[in-house]
Amino acid sequence: MVRISSQHTTIPGHRPSVDLPSWKRLGRPDRAVLPLRAFLGVVFSYAGLQKLADRNFFKASSPTSIQSQLRAYSQRSPIGGFLHVATHFPVPLGVLIAFGELAVGLGVVLGLWARVAAGGGMAISVGFLLTSSWHTNPFYLGPDLVYLVAFTPLLAMGSGPWSLDEVIRRRAADEVGAELPAPKETVAFERLQRVCRAYEQGRCQLQKGAPCAPVGCPVLRSPPLSAPVDLERRTLALQAAAAMAIGVGAVVVGGATGILGRLLDRGHSPANPSLAAGRALAPGQTSAPGTTAGPAQPVAGGPTSVPRAGRSNPAPSATTAVPPTGTPIGAAANVPVGGAASFTNPATGSVGWVVRPSSAHYAAFSGSCTHAGCPVRPAGARFVCPCHGAVFDKATGAVLQGPARRPLANIPVTVGPDGQLYVT
Repeated sequence: MVRISSQHTTIPGHRPSVDLPSWKRLGRPDRAVLPLRAFLGVVFSYAGLQKLADRNFFKASSPTSIQSQLRAYSQRSPIGGFLHVATHFPVPLGVLIAFGELAVGLGVVLGLWARVAAGGGMAISVGFLLTSSWHTNPFYLGPDLVYLVAFTPLLAMGSGPWSLDEVIRRRAADEVGAELPAPKETVAFERLQRVCRAYEQGRCQLQKGAPCAPVGCPVLRSPPLSAPVDLERRTLALQAAAAMAIGVGAVVVGGATGILGRLLDRGHSPANPSLAAGRALAPGQTSAPGTTAGPAQPVAGGPTSVPRAGRSNPAPSATTAVPPTGTPIGAAANVPVGGAASFTNPATGSVGWVVRPSSAHYAAFSGSCTHAGCPVRPAGARFVCPCHGAVFDKATGAVLQGPARRPLANIPVTVGPDGQLYVT
């Protein structure tokens, strides 16, 4: 209860005659965590609400959905086996992650069960570190490692002042009639000796003439708490009640955020279509509307053409028809000129993108950023990674802006005589 140094000692309940400046009081360790609480609380609360409001986060056909992210990360993560199993129940997992982030954010910013909230935040950060940030190179650019370390002061020290934990403990002490420890301040031990009546010529009269020293001083001993068991029980009960009330409020706010996000986005057609949404060919139809039936392009490794990363595939020529080779992924007509359409890569199950730089050329790339594996999104003439800001050329997959260093992986595609695109 008493902090003692060679020159200064901490006396419970004692306040020095000269008040410390406000900026020095803010530098106390228990108050130094306040900016950290505010930052982590706001960031994690926002992250949870953003996921709930994003209608594409739970939409399996969206390249930015939880389903697409699980498939992409399972190819590169050290916990890929777990992620592969999680692809069978992605929506419950996504809801759990979103509300978990919201619970951590509220617990940290309000200071309720701060150590539990900090532990939850560290667990979430470890999960993201092993998935989205695992292949970040260099490693210090990964944000999840920073969040993991940022929670350690809260785990060690708790919420500090201006928190619900502090308010609840004071209320519990009043209800059970317990005495809480008084605030601690540090003063020079020589000052204590000057006002101590038991101190005389370097000897302590209360200790039968033993040398006067901070260690063992009976004056510095703090009285024990009264009714400590009742205090802890009542504190725990009040914290549980507060947590339940905040949890109900979080569910209501999270649900309302999800509904509002979908209402505001209602009727907005996706800017980038999915090949899986393409129309099936009618009986006897040999090509999709808007395309011309013709022979398939040569496949990768064929005698006349070998597609390369960053190079678009030419349109089929009017020569001898070749049976389609590979796995169909959708109608070529569903890719707008100058645009992109997403598809599921049959080789990996992850999201890929087909682009059409001109009416006669198609190219396909992996939808996973080469920096950390996050799903990229088309944005104008580029692919953009929403996780760390990498930018790729949409026509070639080349890196336009780091931190990625390698281009998007090329996926060889060909147009068959039936107007369908095939992954070869």
